[in-house]
Amino acid sequence: MSEVSFYDITIPIFSKRVQQLKHCLEKGEQWANENKIATSALVKSRLIEDMQPLPFQVQTVYRMVIYFFSRMDIPGAPAPTDIPVVDTYDGMFKQVDEIQQLLSTVKPSQLEGKASQSVSFGPPGRDPWKFTGLSFVQEFIMVNVYFHTTTAYDILRKEGVPLGKLDYLGKVGL
Repeated sequence: MSEVSFYDITIPIFSKRVQQLKHCLEKGEQWANENKIATSALVKSRLIEDMQPLPFQVQTVYRMVIYFFSRMDIPGAPAPTDIPVVDTYDGMFKQVDEIQQLLSTVKPSQLEGKASQSVSFGPPGRDPWKFTGLSFVQEFIMVNVYFHTTTAYDILRKEGVPLGKLDYLGKVGL
């Protein structure tokens, strides 16, 4: 059995989550059109009042991929400070498409040795958190990607979009 690479535990997983996020957004758009509901109603939706709305969930997945590119020194992504705020369904689709495009450009060789490199990251104005590339992905990036894709799915479900578990999971197995 061959060894699993850092590429194998990052890019395909990010790509799959983003693909399924897009699928859920597409089903949301289709449902809204069929039910004569403006997609702007979905854009404003949130699970509960003190949680962020749907576009924030998509934007955070976008942000996580940008942070990954930035900290792993992968060229081609915008700077983390250039992440646009979106408030339309089209804007969410644009961000998802940009993420998919970015992820499709990464080659396994670009991540060789990155799992053990030092990564500093954290909120502005605080001491940065210290990670290895692997722990950065495991403890911060991956957790956020799953949380925010799940929350987007949950928001759409709460609004009545007929999504099921397989819409979130996508094709499973070999």
